[in-house]
Amino acid sequence: MSLFEEHMVRARPLAEELRPTSLAEVLGQDHARARLEALATAPRTIAVIMTGPPGVGKTTIASLLARARGEHLVELHATDTGVRDLREARAEAARRARHGDGTLWFVDEVHRFGRTQLDLLLAPIERGEISFIGATTENPAVTLSPALLSRCDVVRLRALEPPVLRAVAERALAHLGLIADDAAIAWLVAAARGDARALLRILERAAPAAAQRPLTVELLERISEIAALGLDDSTHYELASALIKSMRQSRPTEAIRWLAAALAAGEDPRFIARRLVIFASEDVGLADPEALVLAAAAADTVERIGMPEARITLAHVVLYLARAPKSREAYDAIEAALAEASTKPRPIVPEELRGQITGIERRRGITPDD
Repeated sequence: MSLFEEHMVRARPLAEELRPTSLAEVLGQDHARARLEALATAPRTIAVIMTGPPGVGKTTIASLLARARGEHLVELHATDTGVRDLREARAEAARRARHGDGTLWFVDEVHRFGRTQLDLLLAPIERGEISFIGATTENPAVTLSPALLSRCDVVRLRALEPPVLRAVAERALAHLGLIADDAAIAWLVAAARGDARALLRILERAAPAAAQRPLTVELLERISEIAALGLDDSTHYELASALIKSMRQSRPTEAIRWLAAALAAGEDPRFIARRLVIFASEDVGLADPEALVLAAAAADTVERIGMPEARITLAHVVLYLARAPKSREAYDAIEAALAEASTKPRPIVPEELRGQITGIERRRGITPDD
């Protein structure tokens, strides 16, 4: 393995490196273990709503169930998945089915789906075309449609208890080669508030400073004060909005500050990278076509190297986009064209623009040069 490859392996997020490899390794959900094991061995496709607070293992359990069932896992996030994406995913599942392969859709934050997207879930679930797991932190009886709930089992996961979080912290410390006193571990457990992912994010940030000395409460408080507060949905969107608006107004210094605030609050760097790709096309556009190339390359780099190195890549792109000239010509053009297309009949393509000759036209003696 090259030094670059070795670095890439180490740079994966800590939560990914410590992810359980079997249902037996999932901690803190003993009350649901029997149901999960039954889902893993169910002979037919499954349909499940998995509800519980953040960081209790919903994504991990979905991945483990897909592996145990021998199904291809397709991860979808409700805020990034539109009608077209769902139709394409269904067509791809049908192609796999023709080869005897199953598909499991995992939809994170399924409560954020609109009515149209939720309706598109019903047919493939009803017909057994896919296995389905929808994850939500909300009460499904309130936020999901009765039609979807009637087709799904509901599995409720619980916030992780302090002894479980302590076990997670001790395992992570051993994995990182760090030493921490009991007070520091107790601080980590309290700061996580039942969320293993939050605990691991705090440790990940503290690790560089603790490499040469024991991890203490003082060090954790100094490095991870913002991260310990967590990142709720409101803060998530507010910080993203502030970053985008700062770049749109060509204020690079402000943009970097909002990027740092988002990362310090625990934002997923992949989410930020996706927003930068969108901004490069929507706001910079034809004024600097290289911006989209750079942003797309950065998104790939962030996916490959992870934090903390990804912060440099993100800063690189944020500064470039903030300083770049702006043009919304492409965005405005497609929006206007779509608005027109939605209110008028589909136009007939003139013969001179048609790329292929149909059988009927060929029999009439029409050639591509006519």
